[in-house]
Amino acid sequence: MTVELRPPRDEDAAPAADLESSSSPRPVTADEVRRAWTAPGTEARVALRGSVVAGYAIVEQEGDEDVQLWIELHARDPAGDW
Repeated sequence: MTVELRPPRDEDAAPAADLESSSSPRPVTADEVRRAWTAPGTEARVALRGSVVAGYAIVEQEGDEDVQLWIELHARDPAGDW
């Protein structure tokens, strides 16, 4: 199955927070994810496998020259393939 990338929607925040919480030392809330997606200087994309949020990416502009890329991805299918 392919992975589709698109801009995030409000309803994507809760499943994205669940994904991030699964690999975080503390629970992440949907509001925290929404704030990260909408922060000034930020571009975000959601990765979907079918209709399921499989991950997301955030690109943050920091200053005039620095950029940070954050990726939370759980896109493996049951066979272990990407």
